[in-house]
Amino acid sequence: LIKEAKKLYIEVEKDVDLKYDEVYCVFDRDDHLNIPAAFDMARKNDFTVIFSNPCFELWLLLHFEDQKSYIDRKKVKSLLNKHFKAVYKKEYDKSKDIYDDLKYNQVTAIQRAKELHKLHLANLKQETENPSTNVDVLLEALDKIANYFY
Repeated sequence: LIKEAKKLYIEVEKDVDLKYDEVYCVFDRDDHLNIPAAFDMARKNDFTVIFSNPCFELWLLLHFEDQKSYIDRKKVKSLLNKHFKAVYKKEYDKSKDIYDDLKYNQVTAIQRAKELHKLHLANLKQETENPSTNVDVLLEALDKIANYFY
């Protein structure tokens, strides 16, 4: 992912009229083995990593509940599905656009993600520990851009 982002970045930089102010690489832990190398490569290229552990769905789960202890992907998806059935009367489907379903709880999810950052720092652990996500960083950056233009 980081290599592909760098390739695209270099391609765009060739165009005098196109420039990137920032590059964000979004990925999750899943079963990937080269996470430290990906972080290192991103840092060397001045890219911002948006990372979720154990999976991206943790970010979605934070729209419904706190999650401050270790959790595996299967449990995250099970809890997310439970909430979707209770609130929206449908199962969670990662291939569907669910922004409209979740946007009203976005502020809550951001607060919960920030609490996870604080929790890990207070326990002298890395912010990438399970459970963790910094999708909130990306959303706040996008909100700043949106507010600038609107």
